[in-house]
Amino acid sequence: MPQLSVISPGAILDLSGRPTVSQLVRDVQTNCISAGLKPPHRRTINARLEEIDLQKRAKRRGENEIAKQTQAVTRVFPASRPLQVVQVDHTKTDIFVVDEETRQPIGRPLQSGLHRSIARLQRTCKSGLVSS
Repeated sequence: MPQLSVISPGAILDLSGRPTVSQLVRDVQTNCISAGLKPPHRRTINARLEEIDLQKRAKRRGENEIAKQTQAVTRVFPASRPLQVVQVDHTKTDIFVVDEETRQPIGRPLQSGLHRSIARLQRTCKSGLVSS
């Protein structure tokens, strides 16, 4: 399968400049023909482009703002007392509440949980109804 190495994400990144997708397709097809290989379809090349990590792509192109937005931010939440830092999670449950007489859906219950950031334990749980 030497054809895959011609259109691998690394080979695409090695092409000079920042060509359009159409230009990239032409370049890859030209490289394949000159190597004696059957050129890949345009969709195959698009799929390889989508495999490239957005952060890598942005750094390679010099798009610092996009690279900065895709970088994970690590933060520390110092807590000197119990329950000083908590996280609240609201999740719709996979249950539909229906009317007793008409059997028409009323809504989905919403489960809210209060989680301690330090111990990762759930402290409080509340269920309510949210109309859909």
